[in-house]
Amino acid sequence: MEELSMKTKSILGLPCDQDVITRHFFEMLDQGKNTESLCNQLWHYLGENLENAQLFFHITRLRSPENSFSSVLLGFLYENGIGTRKNLETAFKIYLDTAENGNLYGKAFVGRCYRLGRGTFENVTEAIRWLDLPSQLGNPNAQSWLAHCYFEPFIIIESVGYACYWLEKAAQGGNSNAQHWLAFCHLHGIGTKKSQKKSFYWFRKSATAGNHDGQLALARFYALMKEDYMKAFEWHLKAVNGKNDDAYFFLGMSYGQGKGTEKNRIKAFYWLNKAAKKENLKAERYLGILHEYGTGTKKDVHEAIKLYRRSKICSGSEILRIFRGYHDD
Repeated sequence: MEELSMKTKSILGLPCDQDVITRHFFEMLDQGKNTESLCNQLWHYLGENLENAQLFFHITRLRSPENSFSSVLLGFLYENGIGTRKNLETAFKIYLDTAENGNLYGKAFVGRCYRLGRGTFENVTEAIRWLDLPSQLGNPNAQSWLAHCYFEPFIIIESVGYACYWLEKAAQGGNSNAQHWLAFCHLHGIGTKKSQKKSFYWFRKSATAGNHDGQLALARFYALMKEDYMKAFEWHLKAVNGKNDDAYFFLGMSYGQGKGTEKNRIKAFYWLNKAAKKENLKAERYLGILHEYGTGTKKDVHEAIKLYRRSKICSGSEILRIFRGYHDD
């Protein structure tokens, strides 16, 4: 296996071998990185190269029989189609095999699959059963996923307290996703007392750990609760790295309104356009206005009307008025 490890390092041309990539994967998992972030980071390690990804998948598959952590990672590669064709059923079977052999991450992934219905049927009761042991033993990722099971709408209302309990555990363990959701609970008094102070604390912890949802939430907190638009703009800039359409929208609005930064209509149009491409209705509305009046872009009433229709903010008569006004110019 040492030969395989060295082969991985030399062919991939990376500063780390398969063992290091595997270790980093589980570190990021415990930190609360979501699936998209995990996939992006793996692609980064692999030089964003398909041949490297295929080789990494091949070596991980060869190592998996004797290394349960490689097996869990192999399941993740199948689940997300990294280096191989996506196969949710195969991923679930691999997770289940590692779970039955005692790997806590395997148990956590089995629970997650049951909660989301990935590769198996959706079953929250089964999800809780599989997530319970790794959560009790201090796995922050399992704790965060278990908390979300108790938020499911068909679970009794008293269980929201359990959700906050496990979010607190996971947040204390450094899981940035749990920190974000715990802050949300404190902000709205869900399963716990309302506390803007605690909400701000956990949003900031999540954001500084690099969680893009936490960064966006912290930006909105600065804008709405503290009216500190410069800080809000600073965190909006970081949040857009998560490719979230709301992050694109609010950054575009910051440039459009000149809040926390200099007003820049071209940049406003750029970010609102990115949000609109992800079908953000608020962005489509404001982008329509920019197109209608030629702000930050060339005037295009036909495009404005198309955006208004999609965002459903204008009645038929209003759209007709805009169209007639355009031809009367």
